[in-house]
Amino acid sequence: SNPNTISPGQSSTLTWTTTNSPTAASISPFPGAVSPPSGGSRSVPPVITTTYTLTVTNGAGSNTCQATVAVVNRPYLRVFGGDVQVGTSFSQPCTAVPAAQAKILTFNLGPGGSYQGAGAQMAVFALGTIDQFVSANGGGSPAPKALTFANTSGTYGGNYNKTFCAPDYWADATSPVSSYNVPAGVYTVAEGSGQTIYVDGNAIISGNILYANSGGWTGLNVIPSYKLIVRGNIYIDRGVTQLDGTFIALANGGSGGKIYTCTAGGTVYTNPYSSADCNNTLTVNGSFIANEIKFLRTRGTLNSPEIAEIFRYGPEVWAKQ
Repeated sequence: SNPNTISPGQSSTLTWTTTNSPTAASISPFPGAVSPPSGGSRSVPPVITTTYTLTVTNGAGSNTCQATVAVVNRPYLRVFGGDVQVGTSFSQPCTAVPAAQAKILTFNLGPGGSYQGAGAQMAVFALGTIDQFVSANGGGSPAPKALTFANTSGTYGGNYNKTFCAPDYWADATSPVSSYNVPAGVYTVAEGSGQTIYVDGNAIISGNILYANSGGWTGLNVIPSYKLIVRGNIYIDRGVTQLDGTFIALANGGSGGKIYTCTAGGTVYTNPYSSADCNNTLTVNGSFIANEIKFLRTRGTLNSPEIAEIFRYGPEVWAKQ
């Protein structure tokens, strides 16, 4: 089968060749009898993972062979209003990050599907390779790497030979707590409130974090601000659908520095790609900054308008820096 893994709504091609002059051939469960029995191909559109069995017959008897086509969701993320930067050094003093540790790996349909799938509305920077993630998405610019740095090689670009240095986010840490938990429900950040929480440990987000009166602010002084700066990991519960603010996960020695977008109350799923567990869209009005981000939401697939993770970098983010 080619391809042997597809998204819902796509097709795969079954190709067969035979020897010893068969007189008949059939493929089950679909399409049934095929001709010529000596060899050929058929396109099949399975709706679930399906194993196809080819049976060929001649005067001496029959024989079979099988091929499986897996039907899986290929969820994707989109970034609006801001750039994506991979390969930033958090070390103090700043040292270069190995390119092998600074990759972008996502899902995109590529040229045959008009580059539908993962991408950013603006620029994309990566010290390592970029696989299936486009820049200048939806801007009418030539796909897929019009605003990718570098855009001189590969289908999607990458391998930008420049060291990025992050600020020392922990330098101003005051009264950090050892753990932090946002309970289920909605935590509202009031107008005019500026909150920065430092956690010397892990943080679990079990409920939505929302800015009050979002979009209706009458001046800079009433725009809320929320920053969660963690020296550890940030675990986002599967029930969370919206986060407003800036979320930063820093490594502490050899551990931490990861953001997981779908967990069970802080426990990472053994199989995080189970759509029943993580089938909610997560919308972030702000930004994620971390050594590594695990995008685990499974909502939608490449040929669907539904997006698993959405990032919107609005003016309220940079206006309240």
